Amino acid sequence: MDDQIAEMYLELIRSYTDGRMTAKEFMHEYIDAFKHVAHEPPTDERYDVVESLFFACDEYCDDPELDVTFSIGEDQFFEEAAYARRDLEALLNESEDSESAE
Repeated sequence: MDDQIAEMYLELIRSYTDGRMTAKEFMHEYIDAFKHVAHEPPTDERYDVVESLFFACDEYCDDPELDVTFSIGEDQFFEEAAYARRDLEALLNESEDSESAE
């Protein structure tokens, strides 16, 4: 996954983890982005992070009244987004460090 696409996902994740959008808004925007962004064959760690959060979006249920098997609540969903943010930031920093060393 190239830097520009990874940065786009990271900005979307930051919008949620920084409180600029609700979990429900984030879930819908993230799924929409994931479905509409052309992905090269998944061959790198960045894609793995992005895909993992996509699956968390799919598992997120914002209605605690529903008894949905294999769903996660808002707290777990936020944690998944925070982990993805941390991992994606680290991978992008790694990439910048290796490019500047060359």
